[in-house]
Amino acid sequence: MVKSLGHDCALETLARPGAGQPAYLAPHQVEAGQRVRRLFARAHLQPRVTQSFSALPRDASWRNGVEDVSEIAATARKRFAELHVVLPADCAGAGLDVCGLEKGLQ
Repeated sequence: MVKSLGHDCALETLARPGAGQPAYLAPHQVEAGQRVRRLFARAHLQPRVTQSFSALPRDASWRNGVEDVSEIAATARKRFAELHVVLPADCAGAGLDVCGLEKGLQ
């Protein structure tokens, strides 16, 4: 059984059988996708969609407008990059879109 992440997303949609059709993804594939999603979240790779109106002054921890990332995020980014290298290009791109950015497959 596929464990839900609390909201309907592309992975769970692909894991749900259709009318008389089997599910597109097997449970082990959905679990792998959810692990990639958690890694993506830990890496803080989600693009920022709003502007920051923070009145905090920039200090030495800011480099070109980006804060230094935590060790956990840096490790997750390294693991995500390693995963991206071993996957075929089309699979890595789809994995990033579906698992990381939670886009659908139109």
